[in-house]
Amino acid sequence: MRQRLTIAGGVALSAALWILSPDVLTPADGSATQSLLFTGSGVALAILVTLLISIPIAAMAAIVSAGGHPLSGLFVAATSLIIYTGMGGSIDSWIRAADSPASYRTLAIEMILWQIGAMLVLTLSALLRRWLRNRWSWLSHEEFSDHSIRLLSPSPATFLAGLVTAAVGGVATMVLLRSPDTGQVIGALVVAFTAGGLAGQYCFPTMRNPLGMLLAPAVVACIAYLYVSMQYSSSQDMLAAYFNQATPGTTMKDRLPAAAMALPIHYISSGLAGTILGIGLGQVIHVAQKQTVATTA
Repeated sequence: MRQRLTIAGGVALSAALWILSPDVLTPADGSATQSLLFTGSGVALAILVTLLISIPIAAMAAIVSAGGHPLSGLFVAATSLIIYTGMGGSIDSWIRAADSPASYRTLAIEMILWQIGAMLVLTLSALLRRWLRNRWSWLSHEEFSDHSIRLLSPSPATFLAGLVTAAVGGVATMVLLRSPDTGQVIGALVVAFTAGGLAGQYCFPTMRNPLGMLLAPAVVACIAYLYVSMQYSSSQDMLAAYFNQATPGTTMKDRLPAAAMALPIHYISSGLAGTILGIGLGQVIHVAQKQTVATTA
């Protein structure tokens, strides 16, 4: 119960930081699209403010993860960003204003930047986790609290788990994501990557290094973005494929890939939070199975 309350408090405080901070992620045209690299405030200012906001959020993530599952802190950071993106717009205004399909390559670069930020939050929380647990002994009583993350020691299973997560999450995204509406995007990505994370963890169980699975949403996003940038020769062709999403009877080839209708900030929030949920569910199932086998042996 204490861990759940800590997570809820961490999400609320982190979301408040995003909401109350200067809005530097919206473009100059006044639309509600949220992006690091397509912003009216300037890329440098957007990245600087985002980094400053991330520092207290990373500290909160460290406290939360110290009291329970090592990924719970990153889950708090991602979930707080979901609340922030829920107040923003969809990709609609961005894609209408895009100069060419090549603009999607910039989105792929932005996706990488967000992913680096997420890994920095995870690394910081992992480094502070043991120190916090030694300093505050009441933190180290929850299930999974004795596990630690070791991102620098990947195994073949680490990458295979990531491959399964990306495959299941990507296919589920293509099926579930039917419109660019913000709420639909958030819900589809959370469900899709919860299924992906669960599948990856179930097929290749790991308690130490979930790196491959945590990268899966970014991999799916980058593949979709790069596909669009190469598939269409002009912004007119891209827009036609985008509008075909709502046209009955059109083939998949004539439609913009569903995975390309979500912004990087959606993948790093909803996609990553869903992945962590799936990993956690898979670990709970794995532990329960081991306990069942031990009991019946």
